[in-house]
Amino acid sequence: MFLLCIYGQFNIKITDIDSKYLSVQLVDITGKLVKNLFEETQNDLSNVEIMVQKSNLAAGVYFIVTNTDKNSLTKKLIIE
Repeated sequence: MFLLCIYGQFNIKITDIDSKYLSVQLVDITGKLVKNLFEETQNDLSNVEIMVQKSNLAAGVYFIVTNTDKNSLTKKLIIE
């Protein structure tokens, strides 16, 4: 998973997924769900790009949680 921050938004790019299911969620520091960013079941999830507006988020620490039918990954995101 790659994060790219440009001005008032950031992009999440996920590549090389060996799965037919993918969900991406944004949660706050307490674990509360802030937003479901992506959830899809299909044969080709090899290249997914998600754009998120930072203006909708308060400054703080968040986590991007990705889940597939095979594993999960969590990355920290700091909004200033």
